[in-house]
Amino acid sequence: MSRLIELCKKHNAWIVFIDNIYMYDPNYLSDMTEDTPINPISEKGKVRAAIFYKLMNAVERGDVKAVVARSADFYGPEVTGSYLTQSVYNNLIKDKNPQWLGKLDAIHSFTYSKDIGKSLALLGNSPDAYNQVWHLPTTDKKLAPRKWTELMMNAMNNPKKINSFSTWELGLLGIFIPVLKELKEMSYQLNRDYFFNSGKFNKRFNFTPKSPEESVKKFAKS
Repeated sequence: MSRLIELCKKHNAWIVFIDNIYMYDPNYLSDMTEDTPINPISEKGKVRAAIFYKLMNAVERGDVKAVVARSADFYGPEVTGSYLTQSVYNNLIKDKNPQWLGKLDAIHSFTYSKDIGKSLALLGNSPDAYNQVWHLPTTDKKLAPRKWTELMMNAMNNPKKINSFSTWELGLLGIFIPVLKELKEMSYQLNRDYFFNSGKFNKRFNFTPKSPEESVKKFAKS
């Protein structure tokens, strides 16, 4: 980030920075807005907060102009790192039961990747959007992982039993599967309501995010 700020200041380039919600206070995930308190409890969140503050301090000094564009967990064509891809889609492709880590019936927002692309283009080309934080357009339907998984199974015409694992079980699995140790740090996001509010963006740009039904169908066919 320091190098990015330095180069953009030198060349008078404006910054469109894609961010996530790791720095938000876990007690306020049930209705996240651009004003949600920043109080990270994870190492990943602390790094994200430090990067964000470094950028906004540069903005306040007048060194650069920047848009901070935050997304919820995202999914879509060619997105390989999403929970929906790894735990649901990939298993269904292999004719296995989909899996979910955490509570199946707690609300969990997902942002569709193609909406992210369109919205970043809108933000980047709107001078009045700069020097602000924006939540990228995300459905306002409050769906739980169980419903997201059912939509995926329906779109792929592959009904299965949904397997779920608690965050406690995740900790045990992390002993044998090192990559899960990192996921455990963020598991608090999976055991409570996680609703990402993008009303500010939707109103400013008159933007309607893709519905879960439509986007999951497009994703399943990708």
